Amino acid sequence: MARLLPAALRHIADRYGGDASRIWADGSSGAAVARRFLAFDGVGPKIANMAVNILIRDFHIGLATPMPDIAVDTHVLRVFERLGLLDRLEHSQLRSTRDKQGLRLQLRARELSPEWPGELDWPAWHLGTKWCHAGRAPECGECYMGEVCPRVGLSLDSPYGSGT
Repeated sequence: MARLLPAALRHIADRYGGDASRIWADGSSGAAVARRFLAFDGVGPKIANMAVNILIRDFHIGLATPMPDIAVDTHVLRVFERLGLLDRLEHSQLRSTRDKQGLRLQLRARELSPEWPGELDWPAWHLGTKWCHAGRAPECGECYMGEVCPRVGLSLDSPYGSGT
């Protein structure tokens, strides 16, 4: 962080005249803003998409379509799989398979919410961190999706589910 923050400030000064709000200037698409965030050292696709989603959701910045993708995150992926929104791939320990599953997650979010796939990011992440745990028993009885969740990969024999 000690290296990235000064580099980010220089980038904003050089590229945007010191005005960070020019990153999401009026008329910008969500995709263009995500692309601009990717130009910062230390920012990858997950952080770029999360930043754009936060600008829209929390700061009410109006952007043109296309809107940003869902941020690929272990919690979001687990929730999509357990809710039955995305089939789990075999051999998930292989790097190429994890990358493929991340892309499949983004494409599935685009199918479910074509206008703003990133809209599904925070609710799925929240479910995954609050109730739908990987390293300890999920709290299905407390979760607001409990009545409709098929709990894919979870069984009575294993409270943590398969492969979590």
